[in-house]
Amino acid sequence: MFNAMIVTPLKQVEDAIKAKDHRAFDHTYAALTEACNGCHVTMGRPYIVIQVPHGNAYPNQVFRAPKQRQASSSH
Repeated sequence: MFNAMIVTPLKQVEDAIKAKDHRAFDHTYAALTEACNGCHVTMGRPYIVIQVPHGNAYPNQVFRAPKQRQASSSH
């Protein structure tokens, strides 16, 4: 049961990340979240609810690649 509910959806999320497929990631992450919540209900813990984040969890941080420095020419 655990494999079908968690391991398989986690693998699908991992595959979407490796493929850099944003659409597949959104779909598989939502499916994983649904699987987690289904498991919580099955285990008698319906009050544990996972949700897709609605915003940046780190608003004081910027996640982007640094600008490349241009090579300076020697004089």
